[in-house]
Amino acid sequence: MKKLISLEVLLIYVINAFAQQTTINSLLIDEQTKAPLMYATIYIGTDHGTISNQEGEFSITALPTDMLRISYVGYETRNIKASNAPATISLKPLVVNLNEIVVKPIDMHEFLMRVHDKYKKDNDTFGKVTNSFFYRQITQTNSVCNEILEAFLNAKPHLSILNIELITGRYADLPSDSVHKYMHFKNFFYQSQLRPVVLSKKIKIKNDTYIQPLFKDYDKYYTVDYDILYNPNDASTIYKISFNPRKGIVNPVIRGDAFIDSSTLELKRFESDVLNNIIILTDYETGEKKRINDVKTHFEINYKTMGGASFVESVIVDMHYYVQKSGRMDIHSIMYNMGSEMKDSTKKLHRKSNLLEEVASQEYNPSFWKENAIIKRTPLEKSVTEMFEKKDLFGTYSLKR
Repeated sequence: MKKLISLEVLLIYVINAFAQQTTINSLLIDEQTKAPLMYATIYIGTDHGTISNQEGEFSITALPTDMLRISYVGYETRNIKASNAPATISLKPLVVNLNEIVVKPIDMHEFLMRVHDKYKKDNDTFGKVTNSFFYRQITQTNSVCNEILEAFLNAKPHLSILNIELITGRYADLPSDSVHKYMHFKNFFYQSQLRPVVLSKKIKIKNDTYIQPLFKDYDKYYTVDYDILYNPNDASTIYKISFNPRKGIVNPVIRGDAFIDSSTLELKRFESDVLNNIIILTDYETGEKKRINDVKTHFEINYKTMGGASFVESVIVDMHYYVQKSGRMDIHSIMYNMGSEMKDSTKKLHRKSNLLEEVASQEYNPSFWKENAIIKRTPLEKSVTEMFEKKDLFGTYSLKR
């Protein structure tokens, strides 16, 4: 009898705890420019979090007593009690001031060699760690959003995304007709595996090799500039290192900025464009292959620190290009690290895998996806998702149609 009463009391406590939870919806902005801050990290404790979307908005469920920790590389971190969270939250940019910080010139080459050595050592220790990720991808053809894909994946996240495995997902698209010819990028997920770091001592550069900045022989292909970001709260500094490709490079080459902690050497963020990028498209009706040269690709990687090593927290990829007869294609994806590896059945994905077909072949569970949005949808993503749900388009995709 006492055990039954104790169980009832526990259930009442749990119910009351959940009843007190509230959903916080806020907008993150730059304190000075008032511009929205995309892909900032919002945590409650160490294992419950989300990131802001393309509009700078986020949604998270919390108890009134919880503390929200909001961080974004290049800005001061803020801690806000959940019950006091305003509709708009501003973050203050870090100070850029060389005169007060630098006593003697920085040997950036020596610094980058130490960085490379640390990352190689960290990879020996943490290279096999696997985390679970939430992935969302949307495609627009001539400003019409014609497809959306959401999936849960497992991957190795040390420094960059490797060994992706599909856990579950859903996919829907608008079929082409006599008026509209929509395009699909069946394996766009591999763009999330673009990386700034090469851990081997030397790489052999072939015509189709992506040249990446953080490797031993970087100075053969890049010139380097840097700024120092100073955090007055803890007197820490972050080096913002800009890698600019040398003239005459015809390979696909990554031009970008690496944000690296000056004392711990931890990689905090990498933001870049891929120059000279090309893709090969296949027309499913005719089988004709088309080479697209003027491909604009931008990607961002945000990192979190675990055990003194840098692990991918989120990857954002934007790509656009033009196709004759179809027009402009815009593809956007976001990948967010949710933490521990999921143990459900998985399917390994290779660069040529058709993720759309793999996801669409799975059984679609509408209630599951209503409860697992993970990242707040933008107005466009919300309206398109609702339209696909209303038309029962999820789970109907086939390459043969």
